[in-house]
Amino acid sequence: MIIERRPFSVAPDDWAHIDFTNRLRARLEGLCGRSVCELGGGARPAIDLEFIEAHSLDLLVIDLSAEELGKAPPGYQGIVGDIGSPSFRAGDYEGRCDLVFSRALAEHIPDPRQFHVNVKRLLCPGGIAMHFFPTLWWPPFIANRVLPEAVAEKILLWIQPWRQPSGKAAKFPAYYRWCFGPTPHQFERLSSVGFSVEHCVAYFGESTHAPGQILSFMNDRWTRFMLLHPSYHLTSYAGYTLRSI
Repeated sequence: MIIERRPFSVAPDDWAHIDFTNRLRARLEGLCGRSVCELGGGARPAIDLEFIEAHSLDLLVIDLSAEELGKAPPGYQGIVGDIGSPSFRAGDYEGRCDLVFSRALAEHIPDPRQFHVNVKRLLCPGGIAMHFFPTLWWPPFIANRVLPEAVAEKILLWIQPWRQPSGKAAKFPAYYRWCFGPTPHQFERLSSVGFSVEHCVAYFGESTHAPGQILSFMNDRWTRFMLLHPSYHLTSYAGYTLRSI
């Protein structure tokens, strides 16, 4: 198991979201002709169609919302399903996916144990799951968890006005269950549902939720301190690579 620590943002082209997607693409490049599945891709699938076609990937996108799937560019194969439900089924895709991934989905799942059980059901023996999500106990995500949803949405739209409810980056209720950095307890949770942790990127700081000079200064100082003296209970995001066992 490898734990790698990184700042959330080194430069605009190196944000955690982009870093995770680049790592995902590098993994997918070795899976030409295989079946892969994105969970919660909805309106904005993580992998573009040109990459999928170039590597002959059989990609399925699963999302809870038919409306969100309808916002995606034409050409993606998608089905509506609740990956966090005991009744979730994916037909012929069950047990045949070499890689299943999600990006900023896990924090929205009310039942994380069932979520991981369903992911394991999708995977072939020894398959890989990759998940990227915000983590507790980073202060903005604590606030998002405890504040009423209407209040949290107003604050988010003030900080990130480009995220509109009717657009492709709408806000959804977040629970942050099993959304933690690489702590021993987190490893135990994942092991209990049949996954071993191959690699985890622990991100610190979060510049996009620190508007203004004072908050940006505090965020930069905190990030540098955590990179030198990391506490994995205080990550802002985490990117996990898991293997089904």
